[in-house]
Amino acid sequence: MSMLERNLALLQSRYPELVRLIDDYSEDGPTKVTYTKNNEPNIVLMLGEEQIFLHSRYNAVSEAQKWLASIEDQLTRTEQVLLFGTGMGYFLEAVLRHPKVKGVILVEPDVTVFNTMVRFRDVRNILSDSRIQMLAVGSHESVFAELANYISTRMLGTLSFLVPPVYHRYLKESLNQLKGIIASAVNNEASNLQTYNKFQKTWLENILSNLPYTINNPSINVLSGLLQGKKVIIVGSGPSLQKDIHYLKKLKDKCFIIAAGSSIQSLQYYEITPDLAITMDGGEVNSRVYENIDTTLAPLLFITQSHYRIPEIYRGQLMYALFEEDPVSEYLYRDRSVAVFRPTASVTGTALQVAAYLGANEIYLMGQDLSYPGGQFYSPGVEHLTERVKQNALKDADELVDNVDGGKNATTKIMTITRQNIEMNIKVLSTQGIKVINTSKGGAVLEGTEWVSMDELYPQLQWLSDEKFEFSSKIISLSPSERLDRFNITISKLQYILKQIDDMSKKLNQLYSCLKKLKKNISIRNVKKLKQSLTEINDHWQWITSQDCFNTFYSFGLAQQVKKYMKYVPLIVEAKDPFQKAELIEEHLGELVHQLKTFEPELREIIIGAIDRLNMFRSEVGGASSEHQHV
Repeated sequence: MSMLERNLALLQSRYPELVRLIDDYSEDGPTKVTYTKNNEPNIVLMLGEEQIFLHSRYNAVSEAQKWLASIEDQLTRTEQVLLFGTGMGYFLEAVLRHPKVKGVILVEPDVTVFNTMVRFRDVRNILSDSRIQMLAVGSHESVFAELANYISTRMLGTLSFLVPPVYHRYLKESLNQLKGIIASAVNNEASNLQTYNKFQKTWLENILSNLPYTINNPSINVLSGLLQGKKVIIVGSGPSLQKDIHYLKKLKDKCFIIAAGSSIQSLQYYEITPDLAITMDGGEVNSRVYENIDTTLAPLLFITQSHYRIPEIYRGQLMYALFEEDPVSEYLYRDRSVAVFRPTASVTGTALQVAAYLGANEIYLMGQDLSYPGGQFYSPGVEHLTERVKQNALKDADELVDNVDGGKNATTKIMTITRQNIEMNIKVLSTQGIKVINTSKGGAVLEGTEWVSMDELYPQLQWLSDEKFEFSSKIISLSPSERLDRFNITISKLQYILKQIDDMSKKLNQLYSCLKKLKKNISIRNVKKLKQSLTEINDHWQWITSQDCFNTFYSFGLAQQVKKYMKYVPLIVEAKDPFQKAELIEEHLGELVHQLKTFEPELREIIIGAIDRLNMFRSEVGGASSEHQHV
């Protein structure tokens, strides 16, 4: 078996997704193999007329050791490192020899270098080291994004960046890109944590309270492909909207107009009816958007996590969709065909996905300032927030972002995260061949878009043929008996979960008792009883995590708490000393079990309330109006 075959066997067992990157090696490429004076394989990169040696021409191992010694202070601050650049493996070997290194994230941004390494060096020992937590190869944005997601969501503590000098030199741009993506992911995760801590139980209540409206109304999937090849305008409520609102009136029957969130207020202020309104926010403040407008005019798409008062007060056609990473809705709707979108930090991100789902090939953003140009907050007509709330937000706008005019706009950390989330959605659409054009005058620059003034676009758009975007022919109303069946099925599902919660309560109490015994066995250093307690705890925990109620309602209502515990699972699994393992379990699983027990009566009350609500609506099905599918 050749060296390459042996290395490939290791990759196939540990990193199978990387095997496809091992292409046929070509000696005619930009990478040449040479040898040091010490007879070690080395790489020469041909960058134009310049030759760059990845390692010393004399002693690659010694060079790597000296480099690591020169950054010793970085290794004293943290036990986890990100090594940017493997070269021929010498840098990684030096890092793995350091006694303080407990975890390594390994990145080789140059696919050709990685290909060369596995062909000319036996890397089985270093790549099979258990301290390597992730190996990423390539510099594509998707590779860096997956890496950043792993770091931000699964790693504990701090992380030191280790970059061999040669990589600073020839891959500085990729290095800076990776650092930016990781910083953005960490900030986004911190924002998500705050949002989840604030809303995760509210979202659960909304999902269950919205069940009568999802039973009586269609999913947006009935309109899939409706706009094939058409152009869509997604309207935001930024102050720039008023500058182009006259164009929107003229384009009403030429482009499909989506009102994102609160912008429906401004559109009605200017007497424009969108073809579709979208809401996805779960906070009570968002229900105020719909309290002082005519809700009979435009169809509304709501995500199941939207505040339950919104479909309750809306009098126009309702449609719904789901977000990914929502196990409760997945459980409740698994017997139905329902459109599912990525969760977004802004309703604009949802609207972009919906436009693509409906078949649009070109999307225009209007009123999407994503900053505070000139210290302005909203376009005229948007009035669901108090002046005090708006002024406080403006006071927090202590950051700057580039605007489309070449200047700077005030913005906030939260607005920056929102903008970056929208940019991510735009980049995903670009891979599908969908073009997004930003027309928001004076707004923030949006990566992935081309900025074109509506003054320039309108002369082309005005020649589009007139369209009447009618939904009614696509929507087939359910008969009362069909709706009654759905009510019965949904109630049965919730009753099943309620029964499981009773069983879960008993099992959690048993587990809690075992954890108390474990703590006692740790203190008295009784190895036999300790191992017996660990076995009992493992059996109880496996039963708990196999239950539908845990994998749906508990894991959603306590999403961040479960995620926090899961970060410690690798440490627990890898712990060899039974007392160390027991201490980790007692502390971290014990904390989660306490939270599960605390959440149980609240969850029970929420589900009982949802069943009562469904029973009330079910009793009205026979007399419900068939004029439109609104309860």
